[in-house]
Amino acid sequence: MHSIIIQWLLAGAVAAVATGKARRQDGPIDPGTAADCTYWETALDTSYTCVYYQDIWGISAAELLDSNPGVKADCSGIKVGNAHCAVENDNCDKIVRAYSTFIFANFQLWNSDVKPDCSGLWNTDDPASHNHNYDAAGLDVQLERTYANPARGNLWM
Repeated sequence: MHSIIIQWLLAGAVAAVATGKARRQDGPIDPGTAADCTYWETALDTSYTCVYYQDIWGISAAELLDSNPGVKADCSGIKVGNAHCAVENDNCDKIVRAYSTFIFANFQLWNSDVKPDCSGLWNTDDPASHNHNYDAAGLDVQLERTYANPARGNLWM
């Protein structure tokens, strides 16, 4: 049973890498792209359109355009090979949809500070805290701000 869980987690990690989704930007970006972007996706071919980014990442057209000024309202400006800011401000629903390899109950199990209403994901008492990891199916993912228990660290080393 343990090996099945490990295989499932590895499959999720491979899927994230194979799709071009990355925590760090791995392709060129347009000037003015959001500096505080937490998640990037490189357009691997012409199927990466505005609708693709909106559907996969659960973001609005306005969020996509605000974070990626090189992308125009008619969706021109998405360049194959370029990294585009896909998620500027994470929430539980966006995180689960972005990975598509686990459900919220798993995410909450891996991150004990996250409550059923997603409170606890951000530590709003300390706006200066940033770049802390949370667990998502064993993948190392960064938030713009730390969650409520920074001493806990990453469970999946």
